[in-house]
Amino acid sequence: ADVCAVLKASMLAPQPGSVYCVVDDDPAGRKEVMQFVQELTALEVPELAKKKDKETRDDWEDGVVEEKRVLNAAIKDRLGVELQFPSYKQGLTAIAEGDILPFEKSVLEGFVKLL
Repeated sequence: ADVCAVLKASMLAPQPGSVYCVVDDDPAGRKEVMQFVQELTALEVPELAKKKDKETRDDWEDGVVEEKRVLNAAIKDRLGVELQFPSYKQGLTAIAEGDILPFEKSVLEGFVKLL
């Protein structure tokens, strides 16, 4: 839903050349997010940082997989977007509870009108 809100706002107020980082307010590493998913859903998520032998070592543990933190100030300041799910925990919890946004009919119809 938040990605769609940013797309809609940027289409209604085009600013050629602008780049918007559509991220939440709670930067977290992949491992932390995956652990939250496991707790939330009771699904077994592959271990991301388990030390393995040299032949099958885990890139997560070795630091090969990079993670960057980015700011979402432009979507708020320039576009006036207020995130419906300001943290990954809120967004994932909503999905786990059955929220299917942005795939509801009314949202899709709104985008069709913009095109």
